[in-house]
Amino acid sequence: MPKQPKTMQRSTATLHLDNMTYRMKKIALTAFFSLTIAHSVTIAQGTWVQKTSLLGPARTFAIAFSINGFGYVGLGMTGLGNPSFNDFWQYNPTSDSWTQMANFGGGVKAGAVSFVIANYGYVATGTGPSGPQPDVWQYDPSSNSWTQKNNFPGYCGSYASSFSIGPNGYFGGSLLSTKADFWSYNSTLDSWTIKDSIIGGRGLAIGFSLNGYGYIGTGQGLSTYYNDLWKYDPTINQWTQMASMPASGRAESFCFTIGNRAYVGTGTPWVGSTSLADVWEYNPSNNTWTQQANFGGGQKEAAIGFSIACKGYVFGGFCGDNSCGSPTNELWEFTPDTCYTESVFETNFAYALTLSPNPFSTQTTLRTDRFFKNASLTVYNSFGQTVKCIDNLTGQTITLTRDNLPSGQYFVRLTQDNKVLAADKLVITDK
Repeated sequence: MPKQPKTMQRSTATLHLDNMTYRMKKIALTAFFSLTIAHSVTIAQGTWVQKTSLLGPARTFAIAFSINGFGYVGLGMTGLGNPSFNDFWQYNPTSDSWTQMANFGGGVKAGAVSFVIANYGYVATGTGPSGPQPDVWQYDPSSNSWTQKNNFPGYCGSYASSFSIGPNGYFGGSLLSTKADFWSYNSTLDSWTIKDSIIGGRGLAIGFSLNGYGYIGTGQGLSTYYNDLWKYDPTINQWTQMASMPASGRAESFCFTIGNRAYVGTGTPWVGSTSLADVWEYNPSNNTWTQQANFGGGQKEAAIGFSIACKGYVFGGFCGDNSCGSPTNELWEFTPDTCYTESVFETNFAYALTLSPNPFSTQTTLRTDRFFKNASLTVYNSFGQTVKCIDNLTGQTITLTRDNLPSGQYFVRLTQDNKVLAADKLVITDK
């Protein structure tokens, strides 16, 4: 079981562009499409500022995510044997204020996972009054409502890890049995598919996605606290080990992504130890870690992170040996020294791509100058997060519908056999 106090664990601004049709001939998005380009690396430290605390109870092992410029926090518990929560809150970074939303539909629980697909939040598994639970729920912020989806079919443990890529959520691990099985949730079909297992069974690990890849790292095994990091490629269903975090192994860390970087911090290095306060930035383009300013809230574990535009947020948690405080309802905001938004450069794509109309409000048509087969079209928002993916495309024409995407700027990438055929920029309007 996770270590508890004696008294008693994946984000968006819109980039402004002129409202006109803009064709990106032979132009790609560096940070978002992971193509090769030489660039300088800033040794960043970042700054922490305390924001308005949650109006609800202090807690650990909560869930959090962000949609359309708002943060969402809920569930969790105050400590082992203490009541869990089912409340759910929205954070507005503009007014630095909290609003209570509809209670979570699955009742009280802690140790659940959460991820975002398009404009919906998903919360799965976790531990309730009767033990581990397999239920999965979808939150719609436009109607402030919860809808139950198909249950998770695997071992319904708690304290797992998750991330999302395109229309799919990914989920794996568990603390109680340190399971290594890994699953994909298809939000379109409301179905689950087992995937290649995580390397090293673990729970209380971190999970995030960047540039079409998923990452899982750190966490607690049967007798090990990990500092490793593994990258998952959904196109070939394969894990690759990346550079380990150059710090002590740990579990119960927070993580969030800003632009093309991931941030991981705090946690516990072993049962009974003092919680950690260090924070690290991971750069996927050169597979390196850079230490940041220590967490502003001090030593902490079982906190949760989310991001909005160029800011990261960390909520809740506690200090493991009680020497530095019991569970908290504090919210801390992190600003990196550099926010890695997109830059463009010239490259020679194999295919020419046109979009018409662009901007569009309902649907647009993409046309290439050559035939493609079994290709995939991926749509990214302005911070490189995958919001839509269409697979098994053959021909020269693709119809792209808006569905639930909000107005703003997006980027599309057409790939075949793991090669980028074409890329372009599109704008969605409400007119």
